[in-house]
Amino acid sequence: MHAHTCARVRLSRATLVVACALLSAAVSAAAFVRVTAHAQTARRAEPQRATPPPTEADDTLSVETDLVNLHVRVTDSRSRPVADARREEFRVFEDGAEQEIKFFSKEEVPINYGLVVGNTSALRAHAGELVGAAKMIVESSRAGDEFFLARFEPRAGGVRLKWDYTTERAALFTLLDAMRTAGGGRAALRDAIYFSAAYVADLGDAPPAPRAADANRANANGATFDPSRDLRRRALIVLTDGDDRASRHTEDELFAQLAREGVQVYTVCLLDATGGRAADQRRHESSRDADQQRRERARSLLTRLASETGGRAFFPASSAELPAVAREIATELRTQYLVGYVPKNRARDGRFRTLRVTVSGGGDGARTAATRAGYFAPKK
Repeated sequence: MHAHTCARVRLSRATLVVACALLSAAVSAAAFVRVTAHAQTARRAEPQRATPPPTEADDTLSVETDLVNLHVRVTDSRSRPVADARREEFRVFEDGAEQEIKFFSKEEVPINYGLVVGNTSALRAHAGELVGAAKMIVESSRAGDEFFLARFEPRAGGVRLKWDYTTERAALFTLLDAMRTAGGGRAALRDAIYFSAAYVADLGDAPPAPRAADANRANANGATFDPSRDLRRRALIVLTDGDDRASRHTEDELFAQLAREGVQVYTVCLLDATGGRAADQRRHESSRDADQQRRERARSLLTRLASETGGRAFFPASSAELPAVAREIATELRTQYLVGYVPKNRARDGRFRTLRVTVSGGGDGARTAATRAGYFAPKK
């Protein structure tokens, strides 16, 4: 999700008495949930400052702030999602300094997500199971969700990435079914995630129109509407064998892109998907060593992708485990918290800032909070 939301409150001289009464609220949770419809279109870590036109000719008093929004996944000691954590149990740290939480919600928000499915030659034997797992995830979608399918397609001299966007399950199922017989190609895993992160961050940028109740509250309080209604979560679900033979982007470029976009990544990797080809290679010692190195690189990259974006990495032992993995991902996409804070460090220097969230409570053992590893501060 976008790293920041820029909120601005404008108070006319004619309403100065009301403004004074509300000024303290401007630094409370209520003020920071006031997000203008224009602010929702400001993407990445450098929000555009959208200023509503004044309705009066009087002088105005402006209060402006940058709200950092975090989608936080909480699990118990057995890695099960926790749905009943309370606001006071959360603590947020930026570059090691604790921040004051200004906004908290555990209500469901719409999700924009992409299915990045590797249809390489090595995965052809598992195409049916991969398609089935992808469908299970899509079946958990709710009204307002948007999704797309990203595919590798071979071409002369490299790989072409193709995105198919839809809001209809049936249309996506048709696209997935076509992958059962699609020809395999070379893998470009880093490139697929790099470009898909930008693609999913663009989906649904236009906020929904406020309802009448929202508009009435906005008029009464000088605000707009609650960000839990118009801040979407972005996620990528990557189904792969971990192989990458054609990407042009480096790992550093990939992780910088993910930090800018604030996209969660869930990875599902069939490390043994190379099938017969790998079996033949293992007849030779050098090939066996190369295959082991490939596995280690894949596991390291996919684990880091999940860890630094607040997602999760799965390494099923066989394709038979894919349905259970799909159910876990579908549950976790719906069991998350939205936590917002205003950074104490107000410098607009474009630097990367690290994030850490902790959560206490839970009578059944320690709880773990997962969110993205950090974000880039906006520049002046």
